[in-house]
Amino acid sequence: MRYALPLALVAVLSFTAQARTFEDVNVPEKATVESSQLSLNGVGLRKKFVFSVYVVSLYLPTPAKTPAAAIGPDVPKQIQLVLKRDVDRKAIIDGINEGFERNSKKDLPKLQMRLLQFAQAIPDLKDGQKLIFSYVPGKGTVLGGVAKPMTLPGKDFYDALLSVWLGKDPVDEDLRAALLGAK
Repeated sequence: MRYALPLALVAVLSFTAQARTFEDVNVPEKATVESSQLSLNGVGLRKKFVFSVYVVSLYLPTPAKTPAAAIGPDVPKQIQLVLKRDVDRKAIIDGINEGFERNSKKDLPKLQMRLLQFAQAIPDLKDGQKLIFSYVPGKGTVLGGVAKPMTLPGKDFYDALLSVWLGKDPVDEDLRAALLGAK
């Protein structure tokens, strides 16, 4: 019986070290891409007008405070989106397409086919569902969560995808700052 309190305290401390709550969403402090351990770089809330749309978190092997430091290195990375409301696939795809157009316009001709494949993998989304976009060096962008599992080759595609949130013209400046750990 004298070990019950210390063991309970250890359990609580280890849980809080592994995850945090942000906007009522459980956000893990760590993520794994293949065998690489990644750490939470930043987390933020995407709002459209007054509506909370999704919580997005960025995982990297080493902390990054600038878009170039997050996007540039050819290392494992991960973005996780947890929906805060029901969103039809068209709205998600339109948002991603707009982000590609705003941040990767000159590369769109070579990204277009993969962008179409990406769009086909995205379902209608319900509150609480998760999309996971991982980058694996030498393989490309790996889709997970509720997305149809697939791998899209090339670092250039993941760079363009990350640029939706971190690029020169992101979907939300405050969200970019949050993902880069500034908030």
